[in-house]
Amino acid sequence: FVGINDPRFTSFMGINVPSHAVHSPMGRIEIAKSAVWVYACVIARSSALSGIPLKLYQLNDSGGRTEFEDHPIVRLLEDVNPSKDTPTTIRTATEQGICIHGRYQWKKVRNRAGVVVELYGLPTQFCKVVENFTGVDHFEYEQNIAGVGRVKENFAPEDVVYFRCLDFDDSMQGLGPLQVAVETTTADLGIVTAQNAMSRNAARPSAVMTTLNKLNDSD
Repeated sequence: FVGINDPRFTSFMGINVPSHAVHSPMGRIEIAKSAVWVYACVIARSSALSGIPLKLYQLNDSGGRTEFEDHPIVRLLEDVNPSKDTPTTIRTATEQGICIHGRYQWKKVRNRAGVVVELYGLPTQFCKVVENFTGVDHFEYEQNIAGVGRVKENFAPEDVVYFRCLDFDDSMQGLGPLQVAVETTTADLGIVTAQNAMSRNAARPSAVMTTLNKLNDSD
């Protein structure tokens, strides 16, 4: 049996990473790629949600709704862009980004009339949310592209569709389930490790400090 203190266990579970790794996008990516439980959960959720049919409705004054089967938004979601994403891949990537980072972004591409005609996924590990006093100031996207080098672009909030899990403290950045899971797992391991140490030592403290004289309150 491989116990929880065995490096093989923590390596298999993907929790042998520095404690600060979960707070960086690239660190969370490494956890998701190395932890079998994270990978299985993310793939299961993203695969299931990407297959759900998307429908467009208009709410009526009576409280009902009318479905639009032929609408520019419907056609856009059925053909998001000609070169990079399909409806399935962009929705899969969106759910994966939300699970791992708590957020994901779609970049809008408009025609000369200002109508959105294409959507492109912006992986969260390369996209930074820059805030101001009222909310999102802009989105900063930076990535190394083979044969081109480092490319950096800024996008206005109105040019980005922003998905996120609301953080209790900071709603602009998002809070991913993976971050909560790693923090909880780390805390549980710490508790069990301390309990095991006490059991091995028959619940005796590892050291006792004594004094020859009686201590007063200030001491």
